[in-house]
Amino acid sequence: MLNNSNKRTRRTKKELQHRKQIAMVVGILLLVILIALGVLKMISMWKYKSCNNNYISISQYKSLKIPKTQADEVTDDLVDFSLAQYLQNENLKQHDTQSQIKEGDTVCLSYTGRYNGSSFRNSDVKGLVITLGNGSIDENFEKQILGHKPEEIFDVKMTLPDNYSDNFVAGKEVTFNVQVEYILKSVEIPNVVTDDFIQQHTKYSSLAQYKQHIKKDLKTKAKLQAEQTNRKKAIEVLLKHTKVKKYPNKELKEIENILIVNDNSNALYSGVSESEYKNNMGYKTEEDYNSHIKALAQEQLKERLAVDAIAKANALEVPNTFTEKEEAKLARESGFSTVEEMKAKMVRNEIRLTIKKFYVADYLLKHSK
Repeated sequence: MLNNSNKRTRRTKKELQHRKQIAMVVGILLLVILIALGVLKMISMWKYKSCNNNYISISQYKSLKIPKTQADEVTDDLVDFSLAQYLQNENLKQHDTQSQIKEGDTVCLSYTGRYNGSSFRNSDVKGLVITLGNGSIDENFEKQILGHKPEEIFDVKMTLPDNYSDNFVAGKEVTFNVQVEYILKSVEIPNVVTDDFIQQHTKYSSLAQYKQHIKKDLKTKAKLQAEQTNRKKAIEVLLKHTKVKKYPNKELKEIENILIVNDNSNALYSGVSESEYKNNMGYKTEEDYNSHIKALAQEQLKERLAVDAIAKANALEVPNTFTEKEEAKLARESGFSTVEEMKAKMVRNEIRLTIKKFYVADYLLKHSK
């Protein structure tokens, strides 16, 4: 009996020890699995990257599936089709020295004014380009120019106004010795453009060279159009992975105010009242309009918050100063003809926000699938 009891005790101890070993192995396996899951999560976070702050959460912004557009092909047929339009955009002018001057002509003239043989303030002018009939010069002066031909020299007599800038001749009759140098006329583009036409009216030496210029410009525009489309798609995909926790009230109100001011300016420009303008836009009540403004402001602020978060996380901040090359590139990408036009229509903060948006969109595209 005692031996049997001892045997059972030893067997029980072995079973307990075996169970402990199994439990230890299971525990180790679970630990390994947890570690593996953690590593996979870290890899996933590194691979897809997320972003989280007080205002938004971005579930993923790396390895996004962004459909990309390729630049359109520029064919020789397209170049030929674009030739007339490019020549029209050149705003080609020629100097006419044979025709009689008539109202509506744009002329280049020079004159010297004298009163009793003496000059006076603003009495001598060279190379003044004016259009007759648009009120840019005195009507009496203009009438005495009509009918003459370029390169003729003639006198024009007129009485200066009492408030003329030079008191010496204010209210006095003076004589201007005038010569119209040429009439500035638009060049008519022929149905068949030749090398001679290109040489005469452009800086290019042949039609083939001018077409090369057109092709290069069309390729640049096609590439830019594709870049703009892809950047827009990148931001759209990003916003699908972005959730707003709350909107910062100050920034939201600022955007709402800007939108309202823009609408009021458009109403003034259109010559209608603010209420009429809102009604024309389809908003029957003030509540409808305010809801529209709020939704639009939230949409813009959501994009700005997402762009700011990614720019900060990846050191894509915009420098305080821009080089001329960067400004010129931004002007082209934003659809402006010149940097000056861009600066006239965009305040500096808007320019910085636009550049930051471009930086982020390019980052998303570079790291997309």
